Amino acid sequence: MPLWSYRRTRVLMGWPDVLLEPQAEVDLNELLSLINFFGRSESWVRARVLSGITDVAWNCFPAADAPEGVEFEITRVACPTSLSTYNARPYETIPTRTGKRKKSETMQLPWLAALAWTIDDLLSSLRSDPPAFQRVPYGRSVHCFEVTPARRDVHHEMPSYGVLYALESKALPQVTSTLEIAERVRTTLMGIHKRIVGDPAHISAKFSGKEAGKPMVGHRHAYILPVDQDRDGWLDHLLIYCRESFNQSERLALDQLNSLWQPDGKPDIRCTLLIWGKTGELFKPAPKVSSVTPFVPPRHYRRGRGEFGDWLIEEVRRECSYHGLPHPIQVNFIPKLSGKSGRDFRWLEFRRNRQGDRAQIGYGFEMEFAQPVPGPIALGYGCHFGLGLFMPA
Repeated sequence: MPLWSYRRTRVLMGWPDVLLEPQAEVDLNELLSLINFFGRSESWVRARVLSGITDVAWNCFPAADAPEGVEFEITRVACPTSLSTYNARPYETIPTRTGKRKKSETMQLPWLAALAWTIDDLLSSLRSDPPAFQRVPYGRSVHCFEVTPARRDVHHEMPSYGVLYALESKALPQVTSTLEIAERVRTTLMGIHKRIVGDPAHISAKFSGKEAGKPMVGHRHAYILPVDQDRDGWLDHLLIYCRESFNQSERLALDQLNSLWQPDGKPDIRCTLLIWGKTGELFKPAPKVSSVTPFVPPRHYRRGRGEFGDWLIEEVRRECSYHGLPHPIQVNFIPKLSGKSGRDFRWLEFRRNRQGDRAQIGYGFEMEFAQPVPGPIALGYGCHFGLGLFMPA
Protein backbone atom coordinates (compact mmCIF):
# COMPACT_ATOMS: atom_id res chain seq x y z
CA MET A 1 0.00 0.00 0.00
CA PRO A 2 1.75 3.21 -1.11
CA LEU A 3 1.90 6.22 1.17
CA TRP A 4 1.82 9.56 -0.61
CA SER A 5 3.28 12.58 1.21
CA TYR A 6 3.00 16.26 0.29
CA ARG A 7 3.92 18.92 2.83
CA ARG A 8 3.32 16.49 5.69
CA THR A 9 -0.07 15.46 4.25
CA ARG A 10 -0.46 11.72 3.77
CA VAL A 11 -2.79 9.75 1.54
CA LEU A 12 -3.11 6.01 2.14
CA MET A 13 -4.22 3.81 -0.76
CA GLY A 14 -4.93 0.21 0.15
CA TRP A 15 -5.77 -3.18 -1.28
CA PRO A 16 -6.72 -5.20 1.85
CA ASP A 17 -7.14 -8.51 0.00
CA VAL A 18 -3.86 -8.38 -1.93
CA LEU A 19 -0.76 -10.20 -0.67
CA LEU A 20 2.45 -9.54 -2.62
CA GLU A 21 5.31 -11.94 -3.08
CA PRO A 22 8.61 -10.57 -1.65
CA GLN A 23 10.12 -9.90 -5.09
CA ALA A 24 6.91 -8.28 -6.32
CA GLU A 25 6.97 -5.95 -3.32
CA VAL A 26 10.58 -5.01 -4.08
CA ASP A 27 9.66 -4.29 -7.72
CA LEU A 28 6.65 -2.20 -6.72
CA ASN A 29 8.72 -0.18 -4.28
CA GLU A 30 11.23 0.55 -7.03
CA LEU A 31 8.45 1.70 -9.37
CA LEU A 32 6.94 3.92 -6.68
CA SER A 33 10.31 5.55 -6.02
CA LEU A 34 10.30 6.79 -9.63
CA ILE A 35 7.04 8.71 -9.17
CA ASN A 36 7.83 12.37 -8.44
CA PHE A 37 4.38 13.96 -8.79
CA PHE A 38 0.78 12.84 -8.48
CA GLY A 39 -1.93 14.57 -10.53
CA ARG A 40 -0.68 18.09 -11.23
CA SER A 41 3.05 18.44 -11.95
CA GLU A 42 3.60 20.75 -8.95
CA SER A 43 2.13 18.13 -6.58
CA TRP A 44 5.45 16.64 -5.51
CA VAL A 45 5.24 13.28 -3.75
CA ARG A 46 7.25 10.45 -2.27
CA ALA A 47 5.69 7.00 -2.37
CA ARG A 48 6.53 3.61 -0.86
CA VAL A 49 4.94 0.29 0.09
CA LEU A 50 3.62 -0.22 3.62
CA SER A 51 2.77 -3.67 4.95
CA GLY A 52 0.79 -4.78 7.95
CA ILE A 53 -1.63 -1.84 7.98
CA THR A 54 -4.94 -2.80 9.61
CA ASP A 55 -8.05 -1.19 11.08
CA VAL A 56 -8.11 1.74 8.65
CA ALA A 57 -11.27 3.85 8.58
CA TRP A 58 -11.36 4.34 4.79
CA ASN A 59 -13.09 7.53 3.66
CA CYS A 60 -13.25 6.50 -0.02
CA PHE A 61 -13.99 2.95 -1.21
CA PRO A 62 -15.48 1.05 -4.17
CA ALA A 63 -19.21 1.71 -4.18
CA ALA A 64 -19.95 -2.03 -4.14
CA ASP A 65 -18.05 -2.34 -0.83
CA ALA A 66 -19.68 0.61 0.92
CA PRO A 67 -20.00 -0.07 4.68
CA GLU A 68 -23.39 0.19 6.33
CA GLY A 69 -24.35 3.30 8.26
CA VAL A 70 -22.09 5.61 6.25
CA GLU A 71 -23.63 8.50 4.36
CA PHE A 72 -21.74 8.71 1.09
CA GLU A 73 -21.92 10.03 -2.45
CA ILE A 74 -20.78 8.44 -5.71
CA THR A 75 -17.77 9.74 -7.63
CA ARG A 76 -16.14 8.06 -10.61
CA VAL A 77 -12.43 7.34 -10.34
CA ALA A 78 -10.14 6.69 -13.31
CA CYS A 79 -8.67 3.19 -13.06
CA PRO A 80 -6.85 0.79 -15.40
CA THR A 81 -8.77 -2.18 -16.74
CA SER A 82 -7.66 -5.66 -15.74
CA LEU A 83 -5.74 -7.91 -18.13
CA SER A 84 -8.68 -10.25 -18.63
CA THR A 85 -11.17 -7.44 -19.22
CA TYR A 86 -8.88 -5.76 -21.73
CA ASN A 87 -8.09 -8.99 -23.62
CA ALA A 88 -11.80 -9.62 -24.05
CA ARG A 89 -11.96 -6.46 -26.15
CA PRO A 90 -8.45 -5.26 -27.04
CA TYR A 91 -7.73 -2.01 -28.81
CA GLU A 92 -6.90 -2.39 -32.49
CA THR A 93 -4.55 0.02 -34.20
CA ILE A 94 -3.04 0.43 -37.65
CA PRO A 95 0.66 -0.47 -37.56
CA THR A 96 3.16 2.15 -38.69
CA ARG A 97 5.02 1.02 -41.82
CA THR A 98 7.01 2.62 -44.57
CA GLY A 99 5.54 2.53 -48.05
CA LYS A 100 1.99 1.53 -48.94
CA ARG A 101 -0.31 -0.23 -46.49
CA LYS A 102 -3.89 -1.36 -46.57
CA LYS A 103 -6.38 0.33 -44.25
CA SER A 104 -7.77 -3.09 -43.40
CA GLU A 105 -4.47 -4.13 -41.79
CA THR A 106 -4.73 -3.72 -38.02
CA MET A 107 -2.97 -5.09 -34.97
CA GLN A 108 -4.05 -5.60 -31.38
CA LEU A 109 -2.31 -3.37 -28.87
CA PRO A 110 -0.98 -5.42 -25.91
CA TRP A 111 -2.41 -4.64 -22.48
CA LEU A 112 0.91 -3.41 -21.05
CA ALA A 113 1.44 -1.12 -24.05
CA ALA A 114 -2.10 0.22 -23.59
CA LEU A 115 -1.32 1.05 -19.94
CA ALA A 116 1.80 2.96 -21.02
CA TRP A 117 -0.01 5.23 -23.47
CA THR A 118 1.31 8.79 -23.58
CA ILE A 119 -0.48 12.06 -24.28
CA ASP A 120 0.97 11.99 -27.81
CA ASP A 121 -0.57 8.56 -28.38
CA LEU A 122 -3.92 9.82 -27.14
CA LEU A 123 -3.88 12.90 -29.38
CA SER A 124 -2.77 11.03 -32.50
CA SER A 125 -5.52 8.40 -32.03
CA LEU A 126 -8.23 11.10 -31.63
CA ARG A 127 -9.54 9.19 -28.61
CA SER A 128 -10.82 10.89 -25.48
CA ASP A 129 -9.60 8.11 -23.14
CA PRO A 130 -6.65 5.68 -23.18
CA PRO A 131 -7.59 2.15 -24.33
CA ALA A 132 -6.91 0.39 -20.97
CA PHE A 133 -9.00 2.89 -19.03
CA GLN A 134 -12.25 2.69 -17.10
CA ARG A 135 -14.18 4.82 -14.64
CA VAL A 136 -15.03 2.93 -11.47
CA PRO A 137 -17.78 4.20 -9.11
CA TYR A 138 -16.39 4.96 -5.65
CA GLY A 139 -18.20 6.10 -2.56
CA ARG A 140 -16.93 8.95 -0.45
CA SER A 141 -18.33 10.59 2.63
CA VAL A 142 -20.61 13.54 1.94
CA HIS A 143 -18.67 15.37 4.65
CA CYS A 144 -15.19 14.64 3.24
CA PHE A 145 -14.50 18.23 2.17
CA GLU A 146 -15.74 19.84 5.38
CA VAL A 147 -12.85 21.40 7.27
CA THR A 148 -12.89 22.81 10.77
CA PRO A 149 -10.73 25.93 10.56
CA ALA A 150 -7.90 25.91 13.05
CA ARG A 151 -7.60 28.99 15.20
CA ARG A 152 -4.68 31.08 14.04
CA ASP A 153 -3.12 33.93 15.94
CA VAL A 154 -1.70 36.35 13.40
CA HIS A 155 0.59 37.80 16.06
CA HIS A 156 2.51 34.54 16.09
CA GLU A 157 3.35 34.66 12.38
CA MET A 158 6.98 35.18 11.49
CA PRO A 159 7.56 38.82 10.45
CA SER A 160 8.39 39.33 6.78
CA TYR A 161 10.55 42.31 5.91
CA GLY A 162 11.71 41.43 2.42
CA VAL A 163 11.23 39.20 -0.60
CA LEU A 164 13.59 38.25 -3.42
CA TYR A 165 12.42 37.40 -6.96
CA ALA A 166 14.20 36.02 -10.00
CA LEU A 167 13.46 37.92 -13.22
CA GLU A 168 13.15 35.94 -16.45
CA SER A 169 12.44 37.09 -20.00
CA LYS A 170 13.75 36.71 -23.53
CA ALA A 171 14.43 40.45 -23.35
CA LEU A 172 15.58 41.39 -19.86
CA PRO A 173 16.00 45.14 -19.25
CA GLN A 174 19.47 46.66 -18.95
CA VAL A 175 20.75 47.99 -15.64
CA THR A 176 20.29 51.51 -17.03
CA SER A 177 16.51 50.95 -16.76
CA THR A 178 16.61 50.25 -13.02
CA LEU A 179 14.46 53.24 -12.03
CA GLU A 180 11.93 52.59 -14.81
CA ILE A 181 11.48 48.93 -13.78
CA ALA A 182 11.14 49.84 -10.09
CA GLU A 183 8.40 52.38 -10.88
CA ARG A 184 6.56 49.74 -12.92
CA VAL A 185 6.81 47.28 -10.00
CA ARG A 186 5.33 49.90 -7.64
CA THR A 187 2.40 50.56 -9.99
CA THR A 188 1.77 46.83 -10.40
CA LEU A 189 1.88 46.17 -6.65
CA MET A 190 -0.52 49.03 -5.95
CA GLY A 191 -2.95 47.60 -8.50
CA ILE A 192 -2.72 44.11 -7.00
CA HIS A 193 -3.21 45.42 -3.47
CA LYS A 194 -6.16 47.53 -4.57
CA ARG A 195 -7.90 44.38 -5.87
CA ILE A 196 -7.15 42.57 -2.61
CA VAL A 197 -8.46 45.25 -0.22
CA GLY A 198 -11.22 46.40 -2.59
CA ASP A 199 -10.77 50.10 -1.84
CA PRO A 200 -8.29 52.57 -3.42
CA ALA A 201 -8.22 54.50 -0.14
CA HIS A 202 -6.75 51.46 1.64
CA ILE A 203 -3.83 50.77 -0.69
CA SER A 204 -0.75 50.05 1.42
CA ALA A 205 1.37 53.06 2.27
CA LYS A 206 4.40 50.78 2.06
CA PHE A 207 3.71 50.41 -1.67
CA SER A 208 2.42 53.91 -2.46
CA GLY A 209 4.93 55.78 -0.30
CA LYS A 210 2.16 58.11 0.83
CA GLU A 211 0.35 58.42 4.13
CA ALA A 212 -2.86 60.48 4.33
CA GLY A 213 -2.04 61.80 0.86
CA LYS A 214 1.42 63.03 1.85
CA PRO A 215 4.83 61.45 1.22
CA MET A 216 5.95 59.18 4.06
CA VAL A 217 8.95 60.27 6.10
CA GLY A 218 11.65 58.22 7.80
CA HIS A 219 12.10 55.78 4.91
CA ARG A 220 9.29 53.56 6.28
CA HIS A 221 7.92 52.54 2.88
CA ALA A 222 9.23 49.72 0.70
CA TYR A 223 12.51 49.78 -1.19
CA ILE A 224 12.01 48.34 -4.70
CA LEU A 225 15.45 47.36 -5.96
CA PRO A 226 15.97 45.66 -9.34
CA VAL A 227 19.37 43.96 -9.22
CA ASP A 228 21.91 42.66 -11.73
CA GLN A 229 23.24 39.93 -9.48
CA ASP A 230 25.60 38.29 -11.97
CA ARG A 231 26.94 41.67 -13.19
CA ASP A 232 26.36 40.98 -16.90
CA GLY A 233 24.56 44.28 -17.50
CA TRP A 234 20.98 42.87 -17.40
CA LEU A 235 18.58 43.01 -14.47
CA ASP A 236 17.97 39.44 -13.26
CA HIS A 237 16.64 39.79 -9.68
CA LEU A 238 14.27 42.01 -7.75
CA LEU A 239 14.50 42.77 -4.03
CA ILE A 240 11.61 44.41 -2.19
CA TYR A 241 12.11 45.12 1.49
CA CYS A 242 10.82 47.43 4.19
CA ARG A 243 11.92 48.47 7.68
CA GLU A 244 8.50 47.46 9.00
CA SER A 245 7.13 43.95 8.52
CA PHE A 246 4.63 43.45 5.70
CA ASN A 247 1.11 42.59 6.89
CA GLN A 248 -1.06 39.77 5.56
CA SER A 249 -2.63 41.64 2.64
CA GLU A 250 0.74 43.13 1.63
CA ARG A 251 2.34 39.68 1.67
CA LEU A 252 -0.52 38.39 -0.46
CA ALA A 253 0.08 41.18 -2.99
CA LEU A 254 3.80 40.42 -3.09
CA ASP A 255 3.00 36.74 -3.58
CA GLN A 256 0.79 37.60 -6.58
CA LEU A 257 3.47 39.69 -8.29
CA ASN A 258 4.33 37.27 -11.10
CA SER A 259 4.89 39.36 -14.23
CA LEU A 260 5.78 42.85 -15.44
CA TRP A 261 4.68 44.42 -18.71
CA GLN A 262 7.33 45.81 -21.10
CA PRO A 263 6.80 48.44 -23.82
CA ASP A 264 7.61 48.31 -27.55
CA GLY A 265 6.29 44.76 -27.98
CA LYS A 266 8.93 43.20 -25.71
CA PRO A 267 7.88 40.02 -23.89
CA ASP A 268 6.73 40.32 -20.29
CA ILE A 269 9.16 39.77 -17.43
CA ARG A 270 8.31 36.75 -15.27
CA CYS A 271 8.82 37.30 -11.53
CA THR A 272 9.52 34.08 -9.64
CA LEU A 273 9.41 34.44 -5.86
CA LEU A 274 12.53 32.84 -4.36
CA ILE A 275 12.63 33.58 -0.64
CA TRP A 276 11.18 35.69 2.17
CA GLY A 277 13.33 37.12 4.97
CA LYS A 278 15.34 40.05 6.19
CA THR A 279 17.90 41.83 4.02
CA GLY A 280 20.74 40.17 5.94
CA GLU A 281 19.21 36.79 5.10
CA LEU A 282 18.57 37.59 1.43
CA PHE A 283 22.04 39.05 0.73
CA LYS A 284 25.20 38.37 2.72
CA PRO A 285 26.60 41.34 4.70
CA ALA A 286 29.87 42.76 3.38
CA PRO A 287 32.40 45.34 4.68
CA LYS A 288 32.95 46.92 1.24
CA VAL A 289 30.24 47.98 -1.24
CA SER A 290 30.31 49.80 -4.56
CA SER A 291 27.79 51.66 -6.72
CA VAL A 292 25.80 49.70 -9.29
CA THR A 293 23.45 52.61 -10.05
CA PRO A 294 24.28 56.34 -9.83
CA PHE A 295 24.04 58.13 -6.51
CA VAL A 296 22.07 61.36 -6.95
CA PRO A 297 22.50 63.74 -4.00
CA PRO A 298 19.14 64.83 -2.56
CA ARG A 299 20.48 68.33 -1.81
CA HIS A 300 21.91 70.85 -4.26
CA TYR A 301 25.47 72.06 -4.01
CA ARG A 302 26.03 75.75 -3.44
CA ARG A 303 28.88 78.01 -2.49
CA GLY A 304 29.92 77.80 1.11
CA ARG A 305 29.65 74.02 1.28
CA GLY A 306 33.34 73.45 0.55
CA GLU A 307 35.03 71.75 -2.40
CA PHE A 308 32.51 69.90 -4.59
CA GLY A 309 34.18 66.46 -4.40
CA ASP A 310 34.47 66.63 -0.62
CA TRP A 311 30.86 67.79 -0.38
CA LEU A 312 29.68 64.80 -2.45
CA ILE A 313 31.52 62.36 -0.18
CA GLU A 314 30.01 64.02 2.89
CA GLU A 315 26.57 63.72 1.28
CA VAL A 316 27.14 59.96 0.98
CA ARG A 317 28.18 59.76 4.64
CA ARG A 318 25.20 61.91 5.62
CA GLU A 319 22.80 59.62 3.74
CA CYS A 320 24.31 56.58 5.49
CA SER A 321 23.41 58.08 8.86
CA TYR A 322 19.86 58.85 7.67
CA HIS A 323 19.39 55.22 6.69
CA GLY A 324 20.65 53.84 10.00
CA LEU A 325 24.00 52.69 8.62
CA PRO A 326 27.35 53.01 10.42
CA HIS A 327 29.80 55.73 9.41
CA PRO A 328 31.91 54.49 6.44
CA ILE A 329 35.63 54.63 7.19
CA GLN A 330 36.45 55.29 3.54
CA VAL A 331 34.56 56.65 0.51
CA ASN A 332 36.14 56.81 -2.95
CA PHE A 333 34.85 57.87 -6.38
CA ILE A 334 34.46 55.31 -9.17
CA PRO A 335 33.98 56.71 -12.71
CA LYS A 336 31.66 54.05 -14.19
CA LEU A 337 29.99 50.67 -13.69
CA SER A 338 32.18 47.86 -14.99
CA GLY A 339 30.32 44.72 -16.00
CA LYS A 340 31.68 41.18 -16.12
CA SER A 341 30.73 40.93 -19.81
CA GLY A 342 33.24 43.68 -20.62
CA ARG A 343 30.52 46.30 -21.15
CA ASP A 344 30.94 49.43 -19.06
CA PHE A 345 28.10 51.83 -18.25
CA ARG A 346 28.61 55.52 -17.61
CA TRP A 347 26.46 56.95 -14.85
CA LEU A 348 24.96 59.39 -17.40
CA GLU A 349 23.46 56.41 -19.29
CA PHE A 350 21.10 55.60 -16.40
CA ARG A 351 17.70 57.19 -16.06
CA ARG A 352 18.08 59.48 -13.03
CA ASN A 353 14.72 61.18 -12.58
CA ARG A 354 11.23 60.14 -11.62
CA GLN A 355 8.26 61.32 -13.65
CA GLY A 356 7.85 65.07 -13.32
CA ASP A 357 11.35 65.64 -11.87
CA ARG A 358 14.37 67.11 -13.61
CA ALA A 359 17.24 64.73 -14.36
CA GLN A 360 20.33 65.34 -12.25
CA ILE A 361 23.91 64.16 -12.56
CA GLY A 362 24.72 60.92 -10.76
CA TYR A 363 27.99 59.66 -9.33
CA GLY A 364 29.56 56.37 -8.31
CA PHE A 365 31.39 55.49 -5.10
CA GLU A 366 33.02 52.65 -3.26
CA MET A 367 32.47 52.53 0.51
CA GLU A 368 34.26 50.56 3.20
CA PHE A 369 32.92 49.99 6.72
CA ALA A 370 34.64 48.80 9.88
CA GLN A 371 32.22 45.84 10.08
CA PRO A 372 30.17 43.99 7.42
CA VAL A 373 26.83 45.69 6.74
CA PRO A 374 23.69 44.04 5.30
CA GLY A 375 22.96 44.94 1.72
CA PRO A 376 21.99 46.02 -0.80
CA ILE A 377 22.26 49.65 0.34
CA ALA A 378 20.28 52.40 -1.42
CA LEU A 379 21.01 56.08 -0.71
CA GLY A 380 20.06 59.51 -2.00
CA TYR A 381 17.39 60.67 -4.43
CA GLY A 382 15.26 57.81 -5.81
CA CYS A 383 16.77 55.30 -3.38
CA HIS A 384 13.41 53.55 -2.94
CA PHE A 385 13.42 52.90 -6.72
CA GLY A 386 16.94 51.57 -7.17
CA LEU A 387 19.03 54.72 -7.53
CA GLY A 388 22.06 55.07 -5.30
CA LEU A 389 22.27 51.29 -5.07
CA PHE A 390 25.41 49.74 -3.56
CA MET A 391 26.25 46.04 -3.78
CA PRO A 392 29.16 44.05 -2.27
CA ALA A 393 32.30 45.08 -4.13
